[in-house]
Amino acid sequence: MVVYFVILPYIVAFPSITVGDDMIQYESKERDIMDENTWNMKKTQIEEWMSANDIAQYPALSAVSGLLTAGSVSDEATKENLYAAIRNCFKGVDNSPLRKGRGSNLPADVDAAINATVSALRTDLMTCWDASPSIQNNIMQHGRSGGGTFGSGSDYADYHAKIVRKRLVDGYKAAQEGKEADYHTVISDGAAITVHQEVA
Repeated sequence: MVVYFVILPYIVAFPSITVGDDMIQYESKERDIMDENTWNMKKTQIEEWMSANDIAQYPALSAVSGLLTAGSVSDEATKENLYAAIRNCFKGVDNSPLRKGRGSNLPADVDAAINATVSALRTDLMTCWDASPSIQNNIMQHGRSGGGTFGSGSDYADYHAKIVRKRLVDGYKAAQEGKEADYHTVISDGAAITVHQEVA
């Protein structure tokens, strides 16, 4: 049986229900307990990302605010289900804050700034690739990535965006820890900026 929550203009479906004596308990594929601290951390991360990024191109994201509001006043089991619905809303979103694998250990505002910067860079790189036969025919992948030209603007943008994201993250951590590094990352007005340190 499938339960539908109507969060205009979207309908969110949850996988199944178990009917108890006095309430409905929703089962979730998420196994980790979504306690209050975990929910608040994820909520802040998502809100910071949505504030820093242009979400108009992703209509499903308009449902996220309602899901976050509902989760903030729900019990742990329902929080898990609502978070699963939020993850579905972010499917196909570039530079999603809900990336697979180990979650970011950066502050939410820093993570959002880096995501926004990388997203803007990726868009600019795709525009350049599409407009430039010289880039299409002469910019090559690193040999460890197979070499040769890039097959599309998306491939070209993703390749360079990945490099820049790592530099921004590493640069921020180095700056916070007071470590010498070729580059430090500065966060300013919701954007991440690379600063060359001229390390000897």
